[in-house]
Formats: sequence, C-alpha cells, structure tokens
Amino acid sequence: MAESLLFTLPSIGAGAGTAVTLGSAASIIGTGLSVASALSGGSQQSAMYKAQAAQSELAARQEELKGRDQADKIRRSLQSTLASQNAAFAARGISLNSGTPVSLGAQSKNDASYDIQVAQFGSGMSAAAERGNAAQNRISAKSAKISSYGTAATSLYKMGSLL
Repeated sequence: MAESLLFTLPSIGAGAGTAVTLGSAASIIGTGLSVASALSGGSQQSAMYKAQAAQSELAARQEELKGRDQADKIRRSLQSTLASQNAAFAARGISLNSGTPVSLGAQSKNDASYDIQVAQFGSGMSAAAERGNAAQNRISAKSAKISSYGTAATSLYKMGSLL
C-alpha cells in the first residue's frame, strides 16, 4: 500500500510529472548515503596513511641523528684512547713521533674510522627503509582516495540503472 503512494522529486532533476515510488526514493537516499560513506571512508583512510607517512619520516630523521650521535661517541672515544696512549708512552719516555706510538695511533684511527662508517651505514639504511615506508604510505593515501571515488561512482551508476 505504501509502495503505491506516488510523489515527485524535482530537486534531483526529475521532471515535474515524474512519479517516484517510496521504494525508489529510499533507493536514492540509500545510494546517497552509500556515496557519502565511501567518500568519507576514503578520506579517513587517506588521512591515516598520511599520518603513518609522517611518522615514518620522523623515524628516518631519528635514525640519521642516531648515526651521527654514534659517530660522535666513537670520535670522542678515539680522542680519549689516543690521549691515554700518548700519556702512557710519554710517561715511559718513549718518543711520540715515531715507532710504536705512531703505528698504534694510526691503527686506533683506522679502527675508529671503520666503526664510524659502520654506524653511519647502518643508520643510513634504517633511514632509507623508513623513507621507503613513508613513500608507500603516501601512495596508499592516494589509492584510498581514488578507490573511494570509484566506489562512489559505482554506487551512482547502480542507482542510475535502477531509475
């Protein structure tokens, strides 16, 4: 009985004489809600991916700072080691300009240089991985938006085929 009740919907482009049943009106309203939901969900998902990308960028910067901090600690340790070696040789009256003190100092510098390179390489790789995650999250954010447009368009197409 309610389905036989007819009314017009000129506000959605239907002519003044077009009759729409309550079922059709409910279908139009449902489709409108479906479109709004798809677009809103896509926006929310996109925002989530963008936030994750920002977190990954921050993690990348933290990894770089961690590598610099490790390198600085190694340099300070090298300076302390060289000072201790020089003091020990000088206390024994050994010349610091040739022989064992020079070769030991050179070896300490080489070891520290290697340790610095390893620390910087490790932090650089971790930072690059985080930047890769950030890039992937930015792509996912765009995909979520595009997908929501597709879902909304499909809903509108289905509604058009019902009318």
